[in-house]
Amino acid sequence: MDECNIYPENYKSNTLQSKGFPPATIAQDFPIRNKAVYLHIRRRKCLVKETSQIISNTWDLTCKGTKHTKEFADFLKELFGSISN
Repeated sequence: MDECNIYPENYKSNTLQSKGFPPATIAQDFPIRNKAVYLHIRRRKCLVKETSQIISNTWDLTCKGTKHTKEFADFLKELFGSISN
């Protein structure tokens, strides 16, 4: 899945140029028909022409310390409860 040309809100007044994609983030999601689902997600990089700075949107796609989507982690917590240390 590649991010559309949606620029960060705080750079709307700048001149931006798309510069491709960094390596993909891989997230495992709910299995479909007993098959693993791996989402390869690529965020778009943009060049701010005024400053020559490379920027990209930041999306919180996975739970910290996991490779699962936040929704899947919440589902597992609801199903099995929290595991105490």
